[in-house]
Amino acid sequence: MAREELSPVSNRERFFTNPGFIALWASLGMGIPAIALGATLGSDRAMGLTYIQVLLVVPIGLILGGIVISAVGWMAADMGVPTGLLFRPGLGLAGSWVASVFQALLYVGWTALEIQLGAMFLDRLADAAGYPISYAMAITIVAALVAILVFMGMAWVSGVLIRRFTFWIALAVVIWLMADVVTSADLSGLQDRIPDQKEFWLAIDLIVAFVVLWVPLAGDTSRFAKNTSGATSAVGFGFGIGLAMMLLMGAVVGLAGGMDGTMEGSLEFLIGTAGTLAIVVGLAWLLAGMIDQPFGFVYGASTALAATVRGRAPLWLSLLIVGLGGVTAALATPGSLIGLGSFLLAVLTPLIAILLADFFVVRRRRYLTDALYQAGGLYGRVNLYGLGSFLVAFAIQQWIRPTGPVGWIEILEKIPGAGSWGDTGVPAVIVGMLVAFAMYSGLGRWKIEEWESVSRIRF
Repeated sequence: MAREELSPVSNRERFFTNPGFIALWASLGMGIPAIALGATLGSDRAMGLTYIQVLLVVPIGLILGGIVISAVGWMAADMGVPTGLLFRPGLGLAGSWVASVFQALLYVGWTALEIQLGAMFLDRLADAAGYPISYAMAITIVAALVAILVFMGMAWVSGVLIRRFTFWIALAVVIWLMADVVTSADLSGLQDRIPDQKEFWLAIDLIVAFVVLWVPLAGDTSRFAKNTSGATSAVGFGFGIGLAMMLLMGAVVGLAGGMDGTMEGSLEFLIGTAGTLAIVVGLAWLLAGMIDQPFGFVYGASTALAATVRGRAPLWLSLLIVGLGGVTAALATPGSLIGLGSFLLAVLTPLIAILLADFFVVRRRRYLTDALYQAGGLYGRVNLYGLGSFLVAFAIQQWIRPTGPVGWIEILEKIPGAGSWGDTGVPAVIVGMLVAFAMYSGLGRWKIEEWESVSRIRF
């Protein structure tokens, strides 16, 4: 990677200019999963929202999620340290390790999913060009492209490749696709749709969860931002604009009945919309709009793992994650990856709420940087208040709407009342994060006097 050490980043070492950082995060927001999520909102085979509901849930969800991701970006830019270390005051050393491992597993899974989508896309493009390739070869090619980006490093990828080239290519392709969708989609029957209020908050919850997926990466990259305002504008505004375009484009196609909200449906939409230009536009999208996302997840996973070991993110670790992602992509189905990812994300969301509560409410934006790197000391002991807040929030979240692999959901559904509130439209992710934030804020302000860490209290 561009910088192996996880020590605090000084102002002299920060390489993200505001335009470059905004371009990076806007590019990360423009991906196939976002198109599929948008189609889920509008398709009558999924949530089936009306066009008015879509125009409401997208900005509301992005604003709520944007508050969270911008706050973490501000923290990391202010402290100059990665997300894994920022977890330590609120969770203790052991708790931060667990959070970092869950982040790494989540990002390895999403790396695999992104490689899988890229391989499926490349496979279809090769068939359209009359030069079919095997699925294994397609996975190998996509994984190799990601590995090349890893080898070049974050500074070069973001400052040269994305800012000067791929961002503009991706933006041009997205604008072209949006124009084609708006002019060709048949929306004549939308007035007959009956609004479903139950799905309204569930759709907002889904968007918030998708934004929170990127929060750890926001912290890991924002430590290289020149200033806090640049970090918050990039991960909040830049990412939000890119994501909004994809959500609305997918929603329009879903509203018109052209897409069902699956990843495969999104791939077929991209290739079908391109028509005779499918090969050129498809390759441009593959290189400009898809490869940067698995690269970002690899960077986040390697940084998270480095925070649990020697404090280094060596190149071999990142390349190993690419290999694991490629193997997983070859063996797993998109549904299984999404199921596992939804469970890991459900674990991570209340932890992020505790992180925000600890920094902004309990300790009032005052962390001792040196103590973040110590195995013992101020933040070393297990934070029972953070652990307790997480367990309560996670239990409530899963009781409202069980998420994860099929086996896990079947176990939870045996609990009386499990899933009943979710069926009425209660947003599980938002409620879980609010519970974690409020509970830890109350306990922390009550138990922690001045700048004392709860980790130092002897139980």
